[in-house]
Amino acid sequence: SDLVECLSELFDKRAAGTVPAFRRVMIETTGLADPAPILHTLLDHEAVRTRYCVDGIITTVDAVHGFRQIDEHEECLRQAAVADRLVLTKTDIAEPGAADALRARLEAINPGAPIIEVVHGQIAAARLLDAGVFDLASKNADVEAWLNQAAYADQHAGHDGIEAFCLEAEAPLEMHRFVAWIERLLAAHGEHILRLKGVLDVAGSEVPLVVHGVQHIFHPITRLRRWPDAERRSRVVVITRHLARDVVEESFARVVLQTGAGSC
Repeated sequence: SDLVECLSELFDKRAAGTVPAFRRVMIETTGLADPAPILHTLLDHEAVRTRYCVDGIITTVDAVHGFRQIDEHEECLRQAAVADRLVLTKTDIAEPGAADALRARLEAINPGAPIIEVVHGQIAAARLLDAGVFDLASKNADVEAWLNQAAYADQHAGHDGIEAFCLEAEAPLEMHRFVAWIERLLAAHGEHILRLKGVLDVAGSEVPLVVHGVQHIFHPITRLRRWPDAERRSRVVVITRHLARDVVEESFARVVLQTGAGSC
């Protein structure tokens, strides 16, 4: 409730001219915060979602202590897994090789998120902004970078129980089947689904639809103005923990494709 009240008050004060006309709000959480409840507030509360658009999730990872923190705290692992961008800090004081080992681990946890190293805390603000593609209607050119499909090729389980992979379908999808698949997947394995994002070719639609969820929280399905390139096919990136890739692929094939599943 405090977050809702603060954001509403800021918006009203901006409209009244009693605070500067800001364009962005950055929310900094405590170190061990689970991002899902915050996203739920931003997406579910009408007073917030009609006034603000979530841009992205940025997770800072300490190069000195990050490896141990991921081992010891579930929240740290989840923060790394759902991030749009990972910022590696304290690389200038970390032991030799520590930053490289942590980078390799982060790439396995979240292969689609760019990892940005900062030295002495110096980083250009532009590298942190526009981290996600949540306002997709005006950002067709960013879709491929946001999905970053190629990063999920040849990914295998083994690091922290994380599996990151991409599903694809060549033929247009029936939207009601896709929604049914999401609902069933979350009902059966919700706590093991860390992130899901995709660009969909839906039967009856001339433009692609975009779906994005973090844990059990899903953004409203968004319709793009056009396909970003000539290739029309559905691609869905999934990041799970302690949930076998085969389980997700089988359910996707059975419910959505009603045939065998393809994978990127």
